[in-house]
Amino acid sequence: MLVKDFIDNTLTSDNFNKMVVNLIGHFGTMVREIEHNRPEFSQIMERKLLWTDDNALLGAKDFPAKYNAEYGMYFSTEAYEDNPTFLAFKEKLTQFQEAVKALPAEISKEDEGLIKTSTLRNLFPVEKEDGKVQMPRIYVSKDGNVQILTEENYGFNGKRDLDFYDMFNTGVYSFEEVAYYELNKEDGNSLETADLKDFDCDTILGHLLVFMVRYGYTAADFENFVENFDIIG
Repeated sequence: MLVKDFIDNTLTSDNFNKMVVNLIGHFGTMVREIEHNRPEFSQIMERKLLWTDDNALLGAKDFPAKYNAEYGMYFSTEAYEDNPTFLAFKEKLTQFQEAVKALPAEISKEDEGLIKTSTLRNLFPVEKEDGKVQMPRIYVSKDGNVQILTEENYGFNGKRDLDFYDMFNTGVYSFEEVAYYELNKEDGNSLETADLKDFDCDTILGHLLVFMVRYGYTAADFENFVENFDIIG
C-alpha cells in the first residue's frame, strides 16, 4: 500500500479534527524551537513562508494542546472548534486531502524528477528496478509505531523512527513525493487494506501527516516555499 492510499482509507470525518489538533501541536512546537533556538530559520516566520500568510497559523504556538508521549501525538486540552488557528489548519488539511485524492495512482517514470531533486534521497534509499522507480519504504507496527529505512552511508543504516526527522535535519521535500512511499508491515510485507482493522491507524496517520506537510499542504504551498526560501538544506 502506498502512503497516499493509506490516507485515502484512514483520514475520515471521524478523525479529521483529531489530526488537525495534532498538526497544530507539532507546528507550534516547531515555531517555538525556531524562535528560541534556531535563529537561522527565523525568516520562515518573518516572511510567512509556510503554507499561507494567515497569522492564525502562528497561533499554533499558543494553541491549547498537550503532547502524549505514548502516541507521539498532541491532543486538545479544551474546546477548540471556534479557535481561529484550528479553523485555519482545518482548511489546509482539507486542501491536502483533496490534493492527495487527485494524485495519479502510481508515480510514472516521467515523474522521476520528483525524487531526483529531493534532499530526502540522501537519507532514504531510492533505487530503480526493471526501469521503474523504487520508492523508499516505511514500516508500521500494529501499535502505531512508524519507521523508515535509512541510507547506510548516512550513518543510520536500518530502520529509524520517522519522528526523528524534522525541519532541521531533512532539508526540503514535497508531500507529493512521500505520498508514493511504500507502507509495509514489520515483517516487510506490504500493508494491505484488509490489515488496517488490526492496526492503530490514527496514530500511524498522525505520524505520516506531520512528516508530509512540513513544507506545504498543496503543491502551490510547496512551490512558494522553495521559490522564496534561500537557506534550503
